[in-house]
Amino acid sequence: MHMASKAIRVAALMLFAVLMSWSVEAQDSTVSSAAGSVLPKHLPATSADGRTIGITFDKPLDSTSATRLKNYQVEGTRLRAATLTECRKTVIIQLDEPLKGKTVTVSNLKDTHGNPLGELQLPIHQLGWTVSDIGNPAEPGYCFARHPDSIHLRCGGKTIWQEADTFTFVHRRVTGDFDVRVQLARLDFVHSSTRAGLMLRENLTPGSRNVFVGTYPINATKKWVATCRTESNGTSSLAPGRSYITRSETFDFPNAWVRLKRFGNTITAYYSTDGTSWHQLGKQLVLSDAFPETVHLGMAAVAAVDSPGVATIAEFRHFSNFASGNPAQIVLHGED
Repeated sequence: MHMASKAIRVAALMLFAVLMSWSVEAQDSTVSSAAGSVLPKHLPATSADGRTIGITFDKPLDSTSATRLKNYQVEGTRLRAATLTECRKTVIIQLDEPLKGKTVTVSNLKDTHGNPLGELQLPIHQLGWTVSDIGNPAEPGYCFARHPDSIHLRCGGKTIWQEADTFTFVHRRVTGDFDVRVQLARLDFVHSSTRAGLMLRENLTPGSRNVFVGTYPINATKKWVATCRTESNGTSSLAPGRSYITRSETFDFPNAWVRLKRFGNTITAYYSTDGTSWHQLGKQLVLSDAFPETVHLGMAAVAAVDSPGVATIAEFRHFSNFASGNPAQIVLHGED
């Protein structure tokens, strides 16, 4: 069963690479080939969850050299696969065990003209997220970071609703009050109920109490939504007040932002189309039975079709503290 799960994840990763296509900003440094042409420049190597490493360049790479696993080494860590996104600018290295090394060595890569890039020693920027499949979805989820401000999540799952959830959660454990925001830059349509956003969760069981704020793909339900489950294994519901709001006719990704704030026993959800002007979604939720001091907080997505091979892709950018706009500095704890 364990080997089958690995095979599913490898197959999903390779499918993900075929689907992805992005543009990227380059680093300031310039590298030239012997022939005088400018070679691809790279962004920082980044690991979202210690299970994958993303390395993004500003120009396409030669597919053969970029997907040859022996061209990558991470001290003390076995590697499983190297894939290249459709635009051929981002290499996704999947690890066979949790990340131990702090540097990835890249060698023998070439650009599309056959020019060698030389050997690269890239420090790995670790973001410290954990990826959890809640409720055992038929299509396992996973994520990778294109760079420190961009997390891509591919996942299946049936629902974040009713008495039990089945979805993928990219999360950290946080203690005390918080006020965080994230940009949802992409969300692929699978079903009219496909959605993604921010979630506060008491624990990682399917029936956990939670609060969610998010939205749907362009060709799906045209709403901003906030939901909650206030009792363990209880029925989910819309958050109090006007928490199911029709989006503007001009709405489009990447102009989708959501925000979740906890102050003591009060939870407030917001949405925005620019990350600056915020609109409260529903009323403040005040629980008679407070969430514990330490909860799980992060990004959630669900395809709303729970079948093997069926998945949505969500891109989250700029997860940060609302007040400062800086990457959220929150107390991390060991995962359950």
